[in-house]
Amino acid sequence: ALVEYLNTAGYKFTFVHERKRDIEKSRALKYSSSADRISMLNLQKKKEDKSKGSFVTDTPLFSFYLSAKRVAKSIENKEIVEKINKLTAYHKYDWIVIARNPRELKYVQSERISSPDKAVKKHEQVLEYVKETYSKNKIIYVQGSVDERIQEIIGVIKINQ
Repeated sequence: ALVEYLNTAGYKFTFVHERKRDIEKSRALKYSSSADRISMLNLQKKKEDKSKGSFVTDTPLFSFYLSAKRVAKSIENKEIVEKINKLTAYHKYDWIVIARNPRELKYVQSERISSPDKAVKKHEQVLEYVKETYSKNKIIYVQGSVDERIQEIIGVIKINQ
């Protein structure tokens, strides 16, 4: 909805789709190890690199680092996590949009399988990472309905043009 609205408003954005969902469906990839995450990171990065101009994604590259960190148990997996961190550390985004209240809107996509409590915990991990990694002026906190969130994002884009 965001990209469509932005483009209708005269901004040129492309949507970089989450490759993980496509590959899980086509290859039956379980995405259960840190090694799976590095493969997905590379595919997602290629997709971002191919996009022309500004883009919107619901899967920033740092999400692969945080996800791998959650599942890493062995020393080998922890080494992969550090490799993922190095691959994503220098990839910067114009803005990071994050909900003020992770419980405000329910997930309606069937691909999202986290319980509400697990989703909130993941949201808190992402928020902590974003605050540590990005400057305050790069973070857009949104709240309200989807339309209200879109208006907040457009307001920031207009101010920063």
